[in-house]
Amino acid sequence: MEQAAILKSGEVVKLTGLINPKYTIYGFLNSFETVINGVTKKFKETVKEDFRDVDLVGQIDKDVIGGFYEEDFFLEYLVDKNKLYELKNHKYTFKSASADDEIIVKKLKVSSPYTDFCKIETYKWAYQPSIPIVDYGTWQIKIPNGVFPNPLEGTNIQLNPTAMQFYNHKIGLFVTPLTDQNDKQAKAFLIAKIAILINSIQQNLFSQILTEPEFQTYLNHQTFEWTNSPIFDNPSVEILEDYLRNLHSYYKSFYANQILVKNSSTKDKFYWLATVLSAEALATVPAIDKFELLYNLSKQNVTLNERNHGESLVLKIIESFTFQSVSSADRNDLLKDLVNFHNYITLQGGKGPRSVESKTTLFEILYKDIDDDRYSRYTFGVWNSYNNRMKFIILLYKIWFSSTYNPIYPDSSYTKQLNACGVYEESEYMKLKNNPDPTNSIKVPKYYNDTTSPPFIIYETVTGNRNGAKIETSTNYSYKMAGKSIEVYEYKIESRKGYQDHYSDPVLYGTYEFFQPITFIGLKPDLDLVETLADFKDGENLGDQKIHTIPAFLLFYMEDYSNLKKIDFGVMFAAEIALNLTGVGALADLRYLGYLSKIRPFWSVESVVASDIVLKWKAISGVVNAIEFTSINALALNNYVIHTTNDLATKQIAEKANSFLIWATMFSLYAKPHIQSKVIDSAFELNSTVKQFNDDGISIYRPEMTPSQIYELDQALIVVSDIAGNRELVVNTLIQKLESYGNDASEILQKYRQIDKGAEKYAFYVDLGFFEDPAIRKVFNTNGAKAIENWRLCYANDIIEERKNLNFLKNDQHVTKLIKYYEDINIRKVLEPIGITKKQQFLDIFDEADLVNFKSNPNFINEWEKYSFVSKGNDLSILSKEQKFKFFKSYENSPQTVVDRIKNGGLIKYYKIVDENPLNPNVHNSLIKSVDFLEDLRNTFTLKKQYPVNHVHHPGLQETIANHLKGSPVTLKHNGRDYIIGFTGMHADYAVTEPNPITLIEATLPGGKKYYPGPLPTVNANIQTAIIDGTEFPGLGAKDCEVWMWGYVTKKVDGVESLYLDINGNPIKTWVKKSNSNKTTIFTGMNEDKALIEITYARHNLTLDDWIQIRPNRSSNTWLGKTSEGGKIHLCIGTEVMIIPTALPSRTLPYGTVIPKR
Repeated sequence: MEQAAILKSGEVVKLTGLINPKYTIYGFLNSFETVINGVTKKFKETVKEDFRDVDLVGQIDKDVIGGFYEEDFFLEYLVDKNKLYELKNHKYTFKSASADDEIIVKKLKVSSPYTDFCKIETYKWAYQPSIPIVDYGTWQIKIPNGVFPNPLEGTNIQLNPTAMQFYNHKIGLFVTPLTDQNDKQAKAFLIAKIAILINSIQQNLFSQILTEPEFQTYLNHQTFEWTNSPIFDNPSVEILEDYLRNLHSYYKSFYANQILVKNSSTKDKFYWLATVLSAEALATVPAIDKFELLYNLSKQNVTLNERNHGESLVLKIIESFTFQSVSSADRNDLLKDLVNFHNYITLQGGKGPRSVESKTTLFEILYKDIDDDRYSRYTFGVWNSYNNRMKFIILLYKIWFSSTYNPIYPDSSYTKQLNACGVYEESEYMKLKNNPDPTNSIKVPKYYNDTTSPPFIIYETVTGNRNGAKIETSTNYSYKMAGKSIEVYEYKIESRKGYQDHYSDPVLYGTYEFFQPITFIGLKPDLDLVETLADFKDGENLGDQKIHTIPAFLLFYMEDYSNLKKIDFGVMFAAEIALNLTGVGALADLRYLGYLSKIRPFWSVESVVASDIVLKWKAISGVVNAIEFTSINALALNNYVIHTTNDLATKQIAEKANSFLIWATMFSLYAKPHIQSKVIDSAFELNSTVKQFNDDGISIYRPEMTPSQIYELDQALIVVSDIAGNRELVVNTLIQKLESYGNDASEILQKYRQIDKGAEKYAFYVDLGFFEDPAIRKVFNTNGAKAIENWRLCYANDIIEERKNLNFLKNDQHVTKLIKYYEDINIRKVLEPIGITKKQQFLDIFDEADLVNFKSNPNFINEWEKYSFVSKGNDLSILSKEQKFKFFKSYENSPQTVVDRIKNGGLIKYYKIVDENPLNPNVHNSLIKSVDFLEDLRNTFTLKKQYPVNHVHHPGLQETIANHLKGSPVTLKHNGRDYIIGFTGMHADYAVTEPNPITLIEATLPGGKKYYPGPLPTVNANIQTAIIDGTEFPGLGAKDCEVWMWGYVTKKVDGVESLYLDINGNPIKTWVKKSNSNKTTIFTGMNEDKALIEITYARHNLTLDDWIQIRPNRSSNTWLGKTSEGGKIHLCIGTEVMIIPTALPSRTLPYGTVIPKR
């Protein structure tokens, strides 16, 4: 009996001759030492991912093979690519364990009360090969029942003091009686794993490599952070897992490159070390060291480029601040550091070294140094871009979003909760100051005002006439960095058909700090940038808060990147404003703006002076010349709104008043024509509702209102009436028309009278007219006027074209689904322009359950439209829902040539086949997205080999390779019927009909003819086949064997093959072997589609080097291909030749045969 250990593969190996075996925390063998030629060498477990990335391509199963390698030599290989081919000489070959060998497993024990660390449990038991030893679902060793640790309490192992202190400090902070019971064990185990990893870093790396005094500061920072700094703020299990991943990446990067690090000069060592660490690893480096590194990279004598890894290093440092395990204080400090001027040491001027303050921020230096070239080797997390400057900006945006500069981010340093306006008052740019106007008590924002820094920027286009010609005037903006600020300049573009555009001189619109939030309205940035800013399109979310506000530096970059396009100002916000009766019932965007406005007192608790003017403008066309809406007017309306919440009688008045206050808020921030029109519309709605109440004799006043409150409300409503104007004529006319139709329009009239909004009544007329056509009137008047209800639903959701379409309004499901889809603004942007007929087909196919996929990528709708309207059977209808979305993702944004090849070539069918029979995961995703591969698969399925008319077995036959794989029967005709006497091909186990191998039963016919009449087939099939027992030799995805087919006995008569007949003249049944070979090789473990896919894969990847000459001095058309799993296939294609071909066989040549090789 010998000692044994378990490998991660599940293999059990002998420990004989191995010294100092080490185990993973789960008990698997991880490393050991052994004496070879008198020298003690250490071997360490190595997986394929540990090899150089460049060697992983095309090397799998050649030279890149996981196993236990000599540690020192493997480290040398990592810095010397030429040593790859020598690795096999430094790989340890284990001896498999035998039955009853003693298995030894040493694993980490972490148990309550979590004060005993680091404790190792040792298990020992006799190896039984027939008993499973690893649970492959959890990758845990299965300790047999009745086996206990020896000693029972485990053995303590002393780790590095830093690791021990880390464990004890963090357990004391984060695993306490208050910790969720379900999380205690998980957190303690993660803290233990981190501590063990810290121990490895200290012993194997820091003490061996960073020995110079210059690194002492870094080591002190790192040690202090591990031993004394909390690092986390009450971390969740997910945050601890994130930190462990980052630290493991740190260790792995450091460990794998230690030879290069050792050989670097002291000056370059930390810089080099930082370049080799991943962003995840850098997340664990103290922030102060990363700040210093950014400072050094920004010096005048340093040029950032891809050759010196400068750009990627800056990006990795910035990205390292995005991980959950990084504190918010570190993120805030990074942003603060980026917008400061820095002192640099210079030798200029001949006065020796002296400190000079740069007049440029660190942000601007890095921004200009990082260009827009692509850096394909740098992996950029979740962002869909390879553009370095864009990465820099988007990473900073992500950091900004989780900082005190973002007004809706709940920083842990705040003492106040989110206020009624949806912002944190302690946020940097939400601070208020006293009003400079001594007559106005309303506080004003510290960083915003309506002249030098308005809180939002509006892009808009206005159409007018000049001398009968149409003039389109667009408002646009340009941006430039100026010291620590970004200046925004407004300019106008006048466009007139037949003339060149006229640009006005730019005028300073506002000056903003780099990280100051700005709300933009009507902005359409470059579409490529919108694709990258995936989260930006919807606005960022924190809990139920949502804000379409970005920092000034991002707006600057948008203009710099794309030279913003002309703006369609058709939509004011990305979503409609949601109203309720609380006085603060709008989106977080609006509450945020309300906080910055003069109407803030009605959004939050703040004192107010009645005479303060909050809304004022002059000379509005169609209204009075001057309007002043004062604090007392606004207060009267707001108090009415607040106290009428539960009063059903006056609820409609309160809703309209609330809407008016919202738009008044917007206008008080910045007077723009579009906002002005919204104020007028909301005033009209309120005024019309008040008038309706008065006409119906219903009081708008609550019983408890005092005469003073009634007077103040009346005064406010007089101002509202002045703003409103008059749109009642059309509404009254429509009512008269409907009344005149009598019963033919009674249901329509009833539904119309239920509409309380003047604007909606007017839109009803615009969309549906006066119902003068009796046929149309009949449709709308039947079924309880359901079509009218659907119209109202469409109106409420701003669905314009469909609400004018009778067929659409008749379909309740279409209306309901479309409303649901339009709730997502980005889906709406894509779906809305599609024609109504196609849109109805879309709604027939997709349900509300599919919304999650379209939300993740609204462009899938465009992809659906591309492929849905082609020949039936080749459109998307053949795919399941799940497959449709996979297909959209695979071929999203393909060029038109690819789209045409898919549509015209019937390739959707073959996409479905590949999806249902996937290739090896390493290649599947790339090939299912390849239209070339799908065409090759179609050819494999459809191309037919033409046998010559004089062929010995199949004269004149046309045969697909699919039929050939299943065995092509050789037949003999007798009395007008074909009888099987042999076969060719047969290379797939799915074509074998007998479930178990058979042993042939031999018999002899008169005359001595031997045949095999048994055993009889057990499966009923047109062609019955069986494997002969004892002939199977399995391999990778294939096996050699003998396959026989149920057929008929033959004999030769005058040299001609004939059927052997019994005494009644009937053919005699027998098992017959393959006509052209005793044995065959068959694919195993595949269905027919999968086999054809793997054949296609092998052919698709052929190179000229894959041609082989089967026999010396004989011509050949055989090519050696490989399946996606590494199995070998002989592919016989085209004409046989004597020398290596100069070109691959044409993709449209049929296969001669295909033979899997064991």
